[in-house]
Amino acid sequence: MSRGYEQIGVAMTCRSFAEYERMFRLKPELMEAGPILDVAAGASSFVAEAAARGLAAKAADPMYELSAEGIYRHGMTEIEVSTGKLTKLPHLPYEDESFGLVLCSHFLFLYHEQFDYDFHTRALRELLRVCRAGGEVRVYPVITLQWDRYPMLDLLLEELRTAGFEASLELSELPFIPGSKELLRVQK
Repeated sequence: MSRGYEQIGVAMTCRSFAEYERMFRLKPELMEAGPILDVAAGASSFVAEAAARGLAAKAADPMYELSAEGIYRHGMTEIEVSTGKLTKLPHLPYEDESFGLVLCSHFLFLYHEQFDYDFHTRALRELLRVCRAGGEVRVYPVITLQWDRYPMLDLLLEELRTAGFEASLELSELPFIPGSKELLRVQK
C-alpha cells in the first residue's frame, strides 16, 4: 500500500474564503491590516470573496495571463503545464513591502521533489520581500505529496530565525491532506 498519491505537475487549486479562514487561521483583525496577497492562487475565490467583504486583496498566479476560457481549458488539461509556470513564483510583480499579509496555499513544500531547497528559500524570500514590516507570510501545508513533513523544514525555520524573522508552526483549522495540521507563519 502506498502513502499519499502520485501528482504529476502542479495542481490548480480552487479554495473559498471560508476554507482560507480555517486553513490559515485568519482572524478579521489580521485580514483588515492588509492589503492581502494570495500567491499561487489558482482558481481560488478567496480574493474575490475578500474584496466583496471590503478587504484589500490581490491574487498572483502565472496562469492569469490566460483568458477565462483559457484558464478553464487549462484546468481541464494535464496539470503538468503549470509546473513550469509556477517556477516564476520567486519573481512576484509587486513592489517591496506592498502587502500586510501574504498567503501561499498548496504549493510550497508539497512539490519538494520537483523544486529543490534553493527554490523554496528563494520563494520564501520573495514572499517576505513583498510583505511589509510587521506583516505576515503564511504557508499551508508544511507536508509533501507523500504526506510527510517537508524534510528541510527545521533547517528552513532555523535560517528564517537566524535572518531575524519570527518563524513558527501553527495549527491549521482545515487539514485538507491527512497529517496536514500545521501552517508556517513568518512575521516580518
